Formats: sequence, structure tokens, C-alpha cells
Amino acid sequence: MRISQASVSVHVGVIGGGTVGGGVYQAISRNAALIASRTGVLLKIKRVAVKAIDEPRAVDIPLSLLTTDWRDVVNDPDVKVVVELVGGTGIAKEMILTALRQGKSVVTANKALLATHGEELFKVARENNTALFYEASVAGGIPIIRSIREGFVCNRFLNISGIINGTCNYILTQMEAQGHGFEEVLKEAQAKGYAEANPSLDVDGHDAHHKISILASLAFNAWVSPEQVYREGIRSVIGLDIQACKEWGYKLKLLGVVKYISQESGIDKIHVRVAPTLIANTHILARVDGVFNGVSVFGDVVGETFLYGRGAGQDATASAVVGDITDAALDISKGIPDRLIPMCLNRQVSVLPIEEMENRFYIRTVTGLGDEENAKQLVCGEGIQINSAKVIPTGPHSFVALLTEPTSWKKINKVLSMLKACTTCAAEPVAFIIEDFVGACSE
Repeated sequence: MRISQASVSVHVGVIGGGTVGGGVYQAISRNAALIASRTGVLLKIKRVAVKAIDEPRAVDIPLSLLTTDWRDVVNDPDVKVVVELVGGTGIAKEMILTALRQGKSVVTANKALLATHGEELFKVARENNTALFYEASVAGGIPIIRSIREGFVCNRFLNISGIINGTCNYILTQMEAQGHGFEEVLKEAQAKGYAEANPSLDVDGHDAHHKISILASLAFNAWVSPEQVYREGIRSVIGLDIQACKEWGYKLKLLGVVKYISQESGIDKIHVRVAPTLIANTHILARVDGVFNGVSVFGDVVGETFLYGRGAGQDATASAVVGDITDAALDISKGIPDRLIPMCLNRQVSVLPIEEMENRFYIRTVTGLGDEENAKQLVCGEGIQINSAKVIPTGPHSFVALLTEPTSWKKINKVLSMLKACTTCAAEPVAFIIEDFVGACSE
């Protein structure tokens, strides 16, 4: 494709030449002319910092571009956009701060760093009249950040709910499809490269926890730290949970939720969580399977919209990163590198503790044969109304699953402690939230 003579060149420096870094180099090399034809800006990669020059790479990067010192990228006067793709919360923070303090625009996919130190990073960007872009930090190739920040700019957000971890979604999908247990499917996911050797970041909810904290901060213009957000992973899910949910017309998913509750004295009260959640089969999120991500956004003006796509991987993440690079380069070419406010943290928000939440719940316990009614009575004795129950014999025990009417998290926690204390309790009892969406995208 022919490059317009009117195109302005902007030099880019990349820190990290691994999977995503290689994908970014490849995408720009392949489609720089296309980007220039659409924007009038020609992207040119000037330097790429790597761990070792001779390390194996999936994408060949010319030796003339490579360096092993990230400072060669950040301190290069020609480099106007710095892309951080090393991950972690240590040296990556220094890299980004150094670039921002030089007035350079920065693009990152580092959700852990943003969730942990984002408030400081965005402040430094603002003080130096530049911008920090982070589309790839949440949901990979899905443009959820750009949509919330720009496409839905006139909306107050009532509910943002997302399946934002592909590993957990793959495991839960396969548990349902194959009827296998968590550990068996986890090993399969590791063998296929969908789960890490140490899967805790994904299956214990940390990855989704970082992402939902970022979305909550963006949506409500106030910093929401991970410490304020309830987190629960999927290790407690068993095959019979998925079977019972399916018979009741639900899918069990690890769901990140940001929900507006009320406003008092100009301060929004919100609920934010990551936890296994029952989603009605009629809701579009229930159809997000495998390694895919999906995010439902409900605004007071637009109603509910839905975004779907790959949440990870070289190409999906590279696409989001290059989109941010292009935005940064376009602003620089126009002489307004701080045009786009990456995250406007100018309001206060009150994140309600999980104990103050009221919802319908799914409760499961495994008890001795003949003790099923006692388990039900124990739940009812705490003033919790049961609207449906399933009992499945499992050898010497009974699997007991209950659906409740709306009740408080405090009551549910008390009931779980009482069920656990029963002499016939054979497995840790659990409770999962049933999500009732505002203005659902349903059939």
C-alpha cells in the first residue's frame, strides 16, 4: 500500500521483544502503510530492548534495532512513544516513570502494575503533559478501555460485567463439556498452553481482580485499589455445581462486576467484585466460552452493549497495543500529546464492602445421606428463603444445592460457617452469587 507523502513519521521504542513485543513489531511492519493511509501518521520502530540479543524469538527483529538496555529506548531523543511490555510491578514501573518524566507518551499492557501503582503513574503523566495508554491491559483485543473512555463518554455506568480471564473461562467451559473435575481440566489447559505452570494468577482470580479494578477506576473517575475489591477464584467449583446450574438454566462463570448502587452527597456508591457467578442462559455473557472474553456495559443513555473477542494472545494483544501507539502518535503529530486524558481521577467513590451486598445466591453443601433436610432447615433458620433445591446422591453422601431469594452476604457467610460445623459435612460448603443484570441483553 502506498504511503501518503503527507504522512508524519513518529518513532516508537519497544521494551520487551517476547510474544507481545514480537507481535507489535510484526503488526507495524506489516500494516504501517495502512495505518498511515488512515491517520496520516507513519509509525517507525526505532529501538527494541530485549533480555539477550541471541535469545530465540517467534518473530525475527532486525539486529540493528536491538539493545539489551531499556534506557537506550527511553533516552533516545528520536523515540516519542515508549511501549512497555516486560510485565511485573518492579522494573517496569521505573521504565514507565522515566519515560513519562521526559514527556514521552507511554503504552503498556501491564494490568498488575496499573492496578497496583496506576494512581501514581497517571498523576505523573498529567504533571508532565503526556499520556499513559493501556488498552491491552484489560480483555486483550477487545477495545473496552476506549469504549468506556470515549464511545460511552456521555453515560453514567450502572453495570459493567465481564468474563475477563480466558484461562478460567476455558476451564469452566471444559468442565461442563467433558464432565471432568477442576484439576483434570487444569492439567489439560496447562498442556495446551492456556494455563501457566503456576496457575494461581488466573485460577485464584488475581488477573481478573487487577482488570476489574482498572475498569472500575476508569468508569467512575476515581481510584479503586484492588484492596477494596472482593476476589474469589474458581478452585472451589466442582462438576456437580456446573451440572446443577445447567439444570436450573444457568452458566457458572468467573465474572468481574462493577455495579452502581446509589449516590450520597455527590459520592457514588459502587460494588466491585470478581467471583464465580451464576448467569442465566438467556444472557449473552452465558455464551462466551473457551478462551474468549466478553464484557457487558450498561449505561444510562446507551442501555446495554456487549463486546466480545480474544482476551489474550500475541495478535489480539498486539492489535490493542498498536491501536494505542497510533493514538499517541497521532496526538504527537498534532502537537497535543496530552489531548486524551487516559484516566480522569477527579471524583470520590465509595466502594461498598462485600458484606453490605444483597443478592440471590446458590448454596452448595455435601452432607451425609438422610441429613439433607437438616441442611435446608439450617439455611431457612437464618431467615433465608429457598426457592429451589436439588439433592444428588454421591455414594455415602448427598450433594445439596439451593437457590435463594435475595439476602445479605452476612447471612450467607453465617450459614456457610454453620454448615461447615455440621458433623455430617463432607466437603467445604460454598455460595456463589446469582447475577441479575440491569437491562440484560437477553433473548
